[in-house]
Amino acid sequence: MSEAILTALMKLFALIVDIDEIQQISEKERAIILSFLSRQLSSELVEKYMKVFDENLYLYHKDSITRDTLRERKRTSLTAVRILGICEQINEELEQRQKIYVIIQLIEYIAYGIEIREKELDFLQTVAVAFNIPEEEYRNILNFVIHSPAAIPHKENILLINNEKETTVPGIHHLHKSHLEGEIIFLFVPSVNIYMLRFHGREDLYLNGQLIRSGLTYSFDHGASVRGANIDPIYYSEVAGTFSLSFITSRLTLVARNVEFRFPNSDNGIQDFNLSEESGKMVGIMGGSGVGKSTLLNVLNGNLKPLRGEILINGHNLHDETDKEKLNGVIGFIPQDDLLIEDLTVYQNLYYNAK
Repeated sequence: MSEAILTALMKLFALIVDIDEIQQISEKERAIILSFLSRQLSSELVEKYMKVFDENLYLYHKDSITRDTLRERKRTSLTAVRILGICEQINEELEQRQKIYVIIQLIEYIAYGIEIREKELDFLQTVAVAFNIPEEEYRNILNFVIHSPAAIPHKENILLINNEKETTVPGIHHLHKSHLEGEIIFLFVPSVNIYMLRFHGREDLYLNGQLIRSGLTYSFDHGASVRGANIDPIYYSEVAGTFSLSFITSRLTLVARNVEFRFPNSDNGIQDFNLSEESGKMVGIMGGSGVGKSTLLNVLNGNLKPLRGEILINGHNLHDETDKEKLNGVIGFIPQDDLLIEDLTVYQNLYYNAK
């Protein structure tokens, strides 16, 4: 982020809090700003921008104002105008996903105050509208940070991970981790295709090697993982796959049964291979050079016919001439050779190859 944007964000943090009576923020609120800056900047620059925040906090709230007076109403109107001006500046530089992250930090900042005041919620609404965040997503984010999963309006965008075998909250996604002490909650934000997480508990969990603080919100990006001493790792693909399954209207299954393949005049090949997977899963095949990874993929995609066994897609045999016609356009295959079209996404490359 540029210096101008960071300064604008510090002004936004200073403006949005309602402290006209007490004229100070709590240590927890200050910690939220420190945490936000620490994820972006060096310790030296964190100190610099905390000073910018303190200067603006004093500037905007130096006078104590009695509530429900004409003077208070005038200040509220002026604050709203200032917030809109700052948001206009931020809109010119930040991407939409960055603005989602900013609104989350603002909500956490307000939530850690002595109490959440109506004026603060009104200011947050002003920011959300200025940032062009859809109303339903803003409500999801607000409740995700402040309340429990049960309070979130669109529960299909929530994944709860805990040690319970079933969830008591209807409509949300759920994963069971038997040794997890506490709960991890993920929020999917569809407009920018990102996931946010919050952890509540005393166990030491790590997001990409960094300790997760209970009660704070973190971005869960591509390739991310959550690890702990007592639980199996939680990978991005597992979380994304859980949500993906709910959006699939026509589910595909890929089954390989007792598959064997031999090269001519050789015992080398694939021996008694079995596999069962379905839509929404990302599967990796690992092995040293020459052990048969490419051969296996060519058997699974129909380029090579197995000596024994069968490959089934939704029950249709890939190597049966009658069934094969029904599977046209289903399989996309990009070999290890450099055949990617750089202007296309991974999905588009696979779609193009399938067609």
